[in-house]
Amino acid sequence: MSALPDDWTFTDDHREIAVEVSTPYLISHSVTIWCAQVGGTLYIAAAAPDTKNWPGWVEDDPAVRLKIGDGVYGVRLDQLADDAEIAAVQTAYQRKYELETIGGGAPVRYWRVGA
Repeated sequence: MSALPDDWTFTDDHREIAVEVSTPYLISHSVTIWCAQVGGTLYIAAAAPDTKNWPGWVEDDPAVRLKIGDGVYGVRLDQLADDAEIAAVQTAYQRKYELETIGGGAPVRYWRVGA
């Protein structure tokens, strides 16, 4: 496991990362997702989260592993509720991925990556 960085700006160089979550089946599940950072803090998101299993599993156990480049990081995901923080994250996603809208009009759930 890699040491957690104090600053996640290096993730700007990675278009896709993997998140590994615990499942109720005792077998880990990994998905490839996008990420964005704001001021060195890393965020991940799920568009149409109610149509996927992994966001619900994160609700049950927010301890996940992220694979970014050659590093694997044990982290905790905290779901965002603050509108101003969500707006900043949306702007970061739009800038990084050159998007006009986030999630193609579908609902999007955001998490802050922490220790």
